[in-house]
Amino acid sequence: MFSSVKAFTLSCFLLLSASCSDPQSTQPPVESEEAVQVAGSKSDSPEIVKLHTTMLEALDEISFDDQIIHLDNASGEFKRLIVTELHPEVFASPDKGYYVLCVSASDKAGNSYPIDVYVHSPEQGEPKVFDVRIGDGDRKNLMELMKKGVFVNI
Repeated sequence: MFSSVKAFTLSCFLLLSASCSDPQSTQPPVESEEAVQVAGSKSDSPEIVKLHTTMLEALDEISFDDQIIHLDNASGEFKRLIVTELHPEVFASPDKGYYVLCVSASDKAGNSYPIDVYVHSPEQGEPKVFDVRIGDGDRKNLMELMKKGVFVNI
């Protein structure tokens, strides 16, 4: 079951995604042929909403008192993070079935942490989160994968 924070976040996403699918949008067009094939749906399509719902449910499952606990490998500190922003973008693998969705979170000192949630959505069955990466180092790895074409913005 969703916590009130996650329910609020999902509601905000649905409102945001409706505004992002505006035909007057200034987002640049998708450039790669593979991306066009993956991007068969708009950000407010049932498939995309299901992916975001799956992500939020997974984040809720690993949360304690609406906080995600993150072990900072560099410092050895356990940091309690609160999700502050839900990103409407969805990144997909050109062969379909694998997606990355993102949120931003902050610790009590106000430091921001990107959180990348990796989801597999088989043709038959429900999507499932298979990995969650937190921090700038893991975000850099995602950006490198995008440069290689492993994931494209849909």
